[in-house]
Amino acid sequence: MKRNLLYVVVTSPLLLCSILVSNAQTLSPNVIATNGGYAVGGGNSLSWTLGETFNTTLTSSNLILTQGEQQPELASFPLPVTLVYFHAEKNIENTTININWQTASEINSDYFLVERSTDAINFKTIGKVNAAGNSNQLISYSFIDNNPARSTNYYRLNQFDFNGTHEYSPTIKVPLSNTIVGAIIYPNPFNSSINIAVENISQISNCEFRMYNVLGAEVINTILVKPFTTVETNNLPSGIYFYKVIGNNTIIQSGKLISKK
Repeated sequence: MKRNLLYVVVTSPLLLCSILVSNAQTLSPNVIATNGGYAVGGGNSLSWTLGETFNTTLTSSNLILTQGEQQPELASFPLPVTLVYFHAEKNIENTTININWQTASEINSDYFLVERSTDAINFKTIGKVNAAGNSNQLISYSFIDNNPARSTNYYRLNQFDFNGTHEYSPTIKVPLSNTIVGAIIYPNPFNSSINIAVENISQISNCEFRMYNVLGAEVINTILVKPFTTVETNNLPSGIYFYKVIGNNTIIQSGKLISKK
């Protein structure tokens, strides 16, 4: 017996609903959709969500219209490093900053970069500390910033895994006061020598004592590394001299001295 086959070309999901009864699919919690709707007419029903494509599934008795591609469910992965604390404080001399942190567990942790900033925006790497790799015990780390800015310093950790991925820690800040350093130059007038006493010299880098004659020519240039220094002046004739104590690339103190022979 000859059978006539009917072919139906479906050009849109709505046309399909006018021909066949479709079983609407209910949204599952794993589907991410921004909007959608539901329509019933002529014994047919259709539900849809915006942003998803429609697929068709052929069963033995029905052609079922199902809604879109399932979006991937957000997976929960263990963090590579569990940070217990991250702390920084200046030392008693107000010259360096001690940075400490502790982890409770680590997974494929390669190393930590210690980064510093003075504006909490632009960070610079100042050190590297190797990590434990894999651990489920408390591990303590430390780093000393020997050249902090004489202002507010911001620190953060940049933790790297063995595969190259990295993650930042929270940012912490440590204010470092710009301590005023004083100097005492004596005796004045001087004869065969002068004494230079510098307060808090440990907080000064590249500290120098310079003396000039009235013509502006430099007659003494001495590097100061101790709180008390004596400079011989036997070769200086009587007259008026000017001096500068320079440190941290700035003039700490200046004044006038008189030589009497």
